[in-house]
Amino acid sequence: MVKKYDLIVVGAGPAGLMAAKIAGENGLNVALLERKRNIPEIKRTCAMLWLAFKEPYFGEWMRFNRKDSRLCFPKNGFSIKYDGPVKNIYAIYGHSSEGHRIRIGDCDKAREVGDLAKIAMVHDKSALLAGLLKEVERLGVEVFPNTNVNGIEKMNDRVTVFAGNQEFTGTFVIAADGVNSLIAQKLGFNKNRKYYGMLLSRTYTMVDVEGVDPDAVSFSYYGQPLPFIIALCPLAGREGYQVIGLTLNPKIEPDLIFNRFMGGVFFQSWFKKAKKIKELAAVENLWEPIVEPYKDNVLLIGDTAWCQEAENTGSLMCGWKAGNVVTAALSEGKIGKEGVEDYLRWWKDSFCNQYDYRDYIKTYEFPLLFKDEEINYLFSQIKETMPASLNAYAIFGIIGVELNKVMGKIAQERPDLVNKIQTFATTSAEDLMSEAIKEGFPNR
Repeated sequence: MVKKYDLIVVGAGPAGLMAAKIAGENGLNVALLERKRNIPEIKRTCAMLWLAFKEPYFGEWMRFNRKDSRLCFPKNGFSIKYDGPVKNIYAIYGHSSEGHRIRIGDCDKAREVGDLAKIAMVHDKSALLAGLLKEVERLGVEVFPNTNVNGIEKMNDRVTVFAGNQEFTGTFVIAADGVNSLIAQKLGFNKNRKYYGMLLSRTYTMVDVEGVDPDAVSFSYYGQPLPFIIALCPLAGREGYQVIGLTLNPKIEPDLIFNRFMGGVFFQSWFKKAKKIKELAAVENLWEPIVEPYKDNVLLIGDTAWCQEAENTGSLMCGWKAGNVVTAALSEGKIGKEGVEDYLRWWKDSFCNQYDYRDYIKTYEFPLLFKDEEINYLFSQIKETMPASLNAYAIFGIIGVELNKVMGKIAQERPDLVNKIQTFATTSAEDLMSEAIKEGFPNR
């Protein structure tokens, strides 16, 4: 017998758990489906950062209430309890392969100011998910872990979600199944969606790393002929780092990336005593956002409809808004697109109109276009500390302002790089990433 629900939520990450929580609080009959057996367990690469405490992020000015352990979203009008550890982040430090460093923010000066100078906080994502799951279960939401969704179909005025030999039927479905969303694929959203490549990541959780500023996120960029990025993100609640290797070339062996980085002349001193205590990986498709993420009583939220980097903060916002909008639609008997128009307007205003996703993709275009020695040269020319930010959509704009200040010197010493910098600024993402697009495997 197929059980009927007001709402089925697919995916129990921050967006899905938040949507199920809000719908449960509003009294809806909710099913939450998740393919992981242990929902709070982190099984894929994740930097685990709260973002943008000194600037708006998707229209929101976040705050963390340490006294009551609450993450607050004052513009959207909600907060959530979070009892896990946190750690302030004050700057981003970028390195070339030869150790030339650029500084987006200054940890030394920010530490003197303290909490008010943070640009982000690291949290424990497992603790976040565990807290949300506890709330969801307390509210009577039926949670189905270890449930792998493999199909979806609209039948009359209801939607059926298929998971092996199980069927779940609901008036609405919220798809929160991430960047590689099966729901988006099954509903045809990816057929004409711009595709930019397949991002492969490998993460080592490491302790006893020395010489890295513990209050900064540190990036290292390697250009052609072996383009990749390494990020060191501090852990919350203990000393150590998530060491994340990223590449858009599936032919590059992840171990080769880490061996080159950790064995490099500049970086090897960081890892002399380091120990690897955990290893994770992820394969993620890079898509353009879905501007209107609704079809057949299914609402796509968070990274399911975005490019990437909705982050946990943006995903929580999406879950909160979607849970409330679906509740209102059911209350008003608006079973269709008109019922979720408020979410679709909010999505466009808060996400699509806030940022150009192509600014984020520049993070991956940079090592694809420039050679390793060119990155070394460019980083050596940037001497001044730039304004602190951990906004993935603003970083290369900030760096571009600083490069413009030294463009005269670059034109004299390396005129060949002036054309490359102009190409980087003006050429379409499709052209800059053409090889990565060919190498990837889009789930259309």
